[in-house]
Amino acid sequence: MIRMARVVAIALVSLAPVFAQELPRQAPEEIIHFTGGKTAKVSDYEGKVVLVAFILTGCSHCQHTVGILNGIQTDLGKRGLQIVGLAVNEDAPARLAQFYDKFKPTFPVGYCSAGDLPGFLQPPPGQRPLAPLLAFLDRKGMIRFEITGSDPNFFNDQEGDHIRAEVLKLLAEPGPSHARKARP
Repeated sequence: MIRMARVVAIALVSLAPVFAQELPRQAPEEIIHFTGGKTAKVSDYEGKVVLVAFILTGCSHCQHTVGILNGIQTDLGKRGLQIVGLAVNEDAPARLAQFYDKFKPTFPVGYCSAGDLPGFLQPPPGQRPLAPLLAFLDRKGMIRFEITGSDPNFFNDQEGDHIRAEVLKLLAEPGPSHARKARP
């Protein structure tokens, strides 16, 4: 598992020069695969504040973050937050059932290819992105904030205060307006 984490980290580092963090930007249409053959798209959650957590199922820092995210989802889900986990390790489909049993996420966790990350995340140039990688989407599906396990604000935040603060900022914003038809 450590080897897989290194492979993903090396792949992300090799792609770092092509990243040019541009925020806000529209979230790409990431397909989330769930065990049992079900799929979803990130856009299925439009209208909610979405926190997409790219994780490695065997990464201890990712596992700790899932524990933090469990509490945040429980506390803020009724206010319009939806956390979605995406495991990016190659063996994620085979490991997700065990991951669910052990860490009991309070939000859906599926999987995608590590190759999908560069299209979704744009770490700042020169930053070595380490898992977990988090993308914060507003209610309109715009990526407004990103953070990686290598960010000191995130790495030193063992209670999730920084994550919670970013979510609360987005929850405080008004949702998308929906045009109403005039009554005849």
